[in-house]
Amino acid sequence: MIVMEDSEIRIRHYSSKHKILLVGEGDFSFSLCLASAFGSATNITATSLDSEDELSKKYMDAMVNVSMLARFGCDVQHEGFLENAKEMLEENGEIHITHKTTYPFSDWEIERLAKAEGLKLAKESKFERSHYPGYNNKRGSGGRESDKYFPVGECSTLMFIQK
Repeated sequence: MIVMEDSEIRIRHYSSKHKILLVGEGDFSFSLCLASAFGSATNITATSLDSEDELSKKYMDAMVNVSMLARFGCDVQHEGFLENAKEMLEENGEIHITHKTTYPFSDWEIERLAKAEGLKLAKESKFERSHYPGYNNKRGSGGRESDKYFPVGECSTLMFIQK
């Protein structure tokens, strides 16, 4: 649900007035969903663990999405993230990581990894794909298989702050 209040546009826990850092974007459709809703992405940095070359091989729409994000003013970054994330946060900033919560994904222990980097879990919220029009979740690995949809299943958005 998109809500507009006094030049602020909100889509769930995201606001056009937030400075947003998105991690592990896959084909960048989630970033593009927010940018489209806000009408701008000058407040968004979107990251991918993949290089541009890997993105174009793995996801059919990735480079088109990246190009559209550039037109919205988004800062798109490739390769690497969590160890440097806290350095990118401004005062009162948050890092949101949306992740499956069932086995084997729960074994990734994202909260423990974030804690080791000096971050603290501030909030956890159930993720509902239907709240984000235009977002197409993708696998993330497996060559061209990465471009295939997968059932989201049980997911949460973990919101971290600096300790």
